[in-house]
Amino acid sequence: MLKKHEYVGVEFSEGETIWKYFPFPAFIALLETEKLYFTRANCFADPNEFPVFEADANILQLTPEVYKEEIERFKKETFVNCWRLSDYESFGMWNAYADAATGVAIKSDVRSIFAAFNNIPENRDISITAARVDYIDNYVGMTQKYGKPFNFYYVALSKTKPYEK
Repeated sequence: MLKKHEYVGVEFSEGETIWKYFPFPAFIALLETEKLYFTRANCFADPNEFPVFEADANILQLTPEVYKEEIERFKKETFVNCWRLSDYESFGMWNAYADAATGVAIKSDVRSIFAAFNNIPENRDISITAARVDYIDNYVGMTQKYGKPFNFYYVALSKTKPYEK
């Protein structure tokens, strides 16, 4: 069962257009297995994924080192499959996630993705959460921005402003 994440205040509507960019071999694997691959978060190549917000470490009264250790532990337990919400294709996404010459982009909508995930049998021990990434100022942090108790999903669903476009 797919659910919207309750901790992040940025909403999306089910009619929004959504894109998934693949290198051709990954697209073929999707067709052959009929399964989406979820990457364990600590395997991301981008060191800026799961940013460390000093403001959140301060609120939790943790040293930056201990806070980073907690984030690393959370990353080992979190698996991610990213899509892009946009009405248009993105040249940047083609270059970052698919070979622009041979890659593939799937265009769908949020409603269809939810419907596909809602076909997971209830007896499966799996929890899939959908949420929009929020692009925030590194000096504010998620806890201060939303005024809710800290949750590591804040870190998973945040990127700093330079990634926004």
